Amino acid sequence: MFFGRTRVDLWPMVYDLDNIYSAYLEVAKGKRYHRDFQEFSLNLEENLISIHNDLVWRTYEPGPVVSFVIYEPKKRLITRPQLRDRIVHHALIRVIKRIYEHEYHRHSYACHEGRGQLAACHEVSHMERQALNAYDRGFAVFYLDIKSYFQSIDHSVTKALVREVFYDDPGIVWLSDKIIDAVSEGLPIGFLTSQYEANLVGTTLDRYLDALGVQYHVRYMDDIIGFTRTQQEARNIIADVDEYCAERLLLKLNEKKSQTEPFRGKVTVCGYVCAPHHLEPKHATVKRGERRIRKKERQFLSGELTAEELRQSARSLNAYLSHTSEKRNQVADEAIAMANAME
Repeated sequence: MFFGRTRVDLWPMVYDLDNIYSAYLEVAKGKRYHRDFQEFSLNLEENLISIHNDLVWRTYEPGPVVSFVIYEPKKRLITRPQLRDRIVHHALIRVIKRIYEHEYHRHSYACHEGRGQLAACHEVSHMERQALNAYDRGFAVFYLDIKSYFQSIDHSVTKALVREVFYDDPGIVWLSDKIIDAVSEGLPIGFLTSQYEANLVGTTLDRYLDALGVQYHVRYMDDIIGFTRTQQEARNIIADVDEYCAERLLLKLNEKKSQTEPFRGKVTVCGYVCAPHHLEPKHATVKRGERRIRKKERQFLSGELTAEELRQSARSLNAYLSHTSEKRNQVADEAIAMANAME
């Protein structure tokens, strides 16, 4: 596996005081009145210089983290670093994100500006059209999903990949190691750096699929969808990737989600139903949005929510639908009308 090489000394750019201050401003957006920000800001210059010195002299040590579970849309363990550490994470990513983005595969749709879930869905639709032209209608779809992806990523594998990218910048490697080892295992959801490093691990899978001769695939972090001529080819790909993950990346495929099926005119991925020429909304997503709006309508009528908060929730569902064939939702439109009438 080959990753591109850096050609400038990036490390001084990370610990530059202007960069650290800009990282602080990024982290502080919308959180200026939180207690930890107010305490940090009381001695802002002193605290930023302290971070600068710890990075210059490589005495930085990550602080303890706070972990909690969220259940929307599914159960996830979130690990939140301390404010000081979040500033360090942002200072690092501000400098190296373009290097990472350059390394990512062309079929990767996470941690890229302008390459989010919606862009991934449009690319899936485009590949459906390509597969229809290449294979006619008798082709197969395969899905790959890695079990507990972030929690299962091995530290040694991640560090090795980081070293391949930043082999000539020991400061970047040192700080990346410190952040990776801030938790005992996996890459914690909640660390800004984890998103980029996890996508770097995923890029190795993209390149392995290239080596297998897979022309049509899209990856959104650990979810991969691809198209092949036959289901037997798809089953062989799943078996090969399973072996590669186990031997090279120390990861396991989720057997229930890593499956193949005949192409039936549309596929579901990244929150949308993707047809060759348009997107459709997921029924479950629409129903969940409607339940949320109805709950907020009750809160609005009881005085717990403002009219604008109700409108924001309704607009959110309509924004999701605006990219699909349905465009708008009656429940959302009625909620907006209620908010406007009673404001």
